[in-house]
Amino acid sequence: MALKEPRWVLTGTEDTSAWNQLAYTASYAGDLDTAMKALRRYQAIRPLDPNVLDSMGDVNMVTGH
Repeated sequence: MALKEPRWVLTGTEDTSAWNQLAYTASYAGDLDTAMKALRRYQAIRPLDPNVLDSMGDVNMVTGH
């Protein structure tokens, strides 16, 4: 089941917490594509933030990848 991204995310927010939360929400719904898109956006905003790599690992684990 693909999730629709919330409108507040689509407005171009630079809030990495919002992108991270979207990634976790999508992963728990089984939507790896949306989760990884959200994390790539997070990484584009803060490329040196190590949390995004941790979140990518969590998302892959949750979705069985």
